[in-house]
Amino acid sequence: KLAETLLVLKRLDDAGKAISEILGRDNRSIDGLRLRAALHLQNANPEGAINDLRQALNDKPKAPELMLPMAVAYERVGSIDLAEKEFAEAVRASNFDPAVGFAHVAFLRRHGNLARAEDVLVELAGRHPKSLAVLSRLAEVRLERQNWIGAQEILEAIEQAGGSEELTNRLSAAVLWGKKQYEQSIRLLEEDVNRSGGGS
Repeated sequence: KLAETLLVLKRLDDAGKAISEILGRDNRSIDGLRLRAALHLQNANPEGAINDLRQALNDKPKAPELMLPMAVAYERVGSIDLAEKEFAEAVRASNFDPAVGFAHVAFLRRHGNLARAEDVLVELAGRHPKSLAVLSRLAEVRLERQNWIGAQEILEAIEQAGGSEELTNRLSAAVLWGKKQYEQSIRLLEEDVNRSGGGS
């Protein structure tokens, strides 16, 4: 816990000492190797992270908490195909946990693969049909792809799942704008501004 906190606080020297103490007691400690990999990533040493994570995965294969940083490390060394494979396997190993799925989607969006990002979000939405976080991201990707009909379908799912009026209005305005129904889009946005007392 101390090492985790020090990493979050960017106190890397202190984190390194705590991690060294963990691994000094057990050089195969999965948590110790995972934390040292995180330290390597913060120190711009993805190769070191890959080495530690490989060792940890030998003892605990298919662990999402190890596979995600491995995917990040692969991406940072430019092994995009390996990173994509690791992200995808991490999602499956996590039983399609939304947080893990979102990391995969963010990777795909960084690399311009919106079609694959949409596929991942559709899979997540099928397993978490009431998750506003999943549905909102799926709507955003469909808007990016200018799939106005698909975005409208997700907007209706968000309304059924109890999404806020602010969220549904924002997405509705984007869909209407994409359909070139500019006046209706502007009207929705003005309603939101008026409702919030003129704030942005």
